[in-house]
Amino acid sequence: MNDLIWDPGIRKICDLVERRIGLLLGPGKQYLVRQRLQSRLAAFGFSDFTQYHQHLLDPTRPEWTEVVHALTTHTTGFFRENNQFEFLERKVLPVLKEKQTTVRIWSAACSTGEEVYSLAISVDRAGLFSQAGLHVDILGSDVDCVSLEVAKLGRYEKEKLHSVDSPTLRDYFKYDVKNGLKAYQVNDDILEKVHFQGINIFESFIGINGNIDVIFCRNVLVYFSNIEQERIIAKLVDMLAVGGFLFLGHAESANTRKLPLIVAAPAVYQKV
Repeated sequence: MNDLIWDPGIRKICDLVERRIGLLLGPGKQYLVRQRLQSRLAAFGFSDFTQYHQHLLDPTRPEWTEVVHALTTHTTGFFRENNQFEFLERKVLPVLKEKQTTVRIWSAACSTGEEVYSLAISVDRAGLFSQAGLHVDILGSDVDCVSLEVAKLGRYEKEKLHSVDSPTLRDYFKYDVKNGLKAYQVNDDILEKVHFQGINIFESFIGINGNIDVIFCRNVLVYFSNIEQERIIAKLVDMLAVGGFLFLGHAESANTRKLPLIVAAPAVYQKV
């Protein structure tokens, strides 16, 4: 099928998805949308995407969970773009360790949780969990509830840990077999240090109170329009404490002329 010729039902679904979660799906994504949602038509016995679109007009339908999971990107990994984690451990966490009350860290688009557990491991290696009088709150959020359920388990197949070095694998994971399935389980003491919440950063930051010391929002904004990227980054900056750090993906950037930010490292910004 020629992607330049829109299937009218798919076009309506793409428009609806953009309005609900901000995901930008142009004509070039028509084949992807068809592939990922075709089975959902069959599940309901719909003959075309126009009928499926009509079904999705009610935002409270459970089917939206399936749509979000099918159309969002789940590429992630432990210590992805590791230079940013090195900067976090060398330059950011030692300063935060001197705080006397609470350190707040938010992974705003955490997918299946690898980034959240990477953050918790970095925090542990920097000694913040053992610092007397210091509480560290680490939140992982995502719009995809299916991915969040995977994240909460903290259980990953071996190929998901290719970027984890041997000492980290030894210290923070345990090899486990359940129902014949082999995997590595994040240690309980790390599991207990993080929590997860469903948040659509395109809409509102419900449950986020601000004064956050570190925000990771990496490799997700590229899927939004330029206008929405600027709007969301501005909201994230509002959530940061003065002196806090915003980590973006290397293909993403913040406008330091419009926002109270300085560049601290590649794709890392500090609020001033």
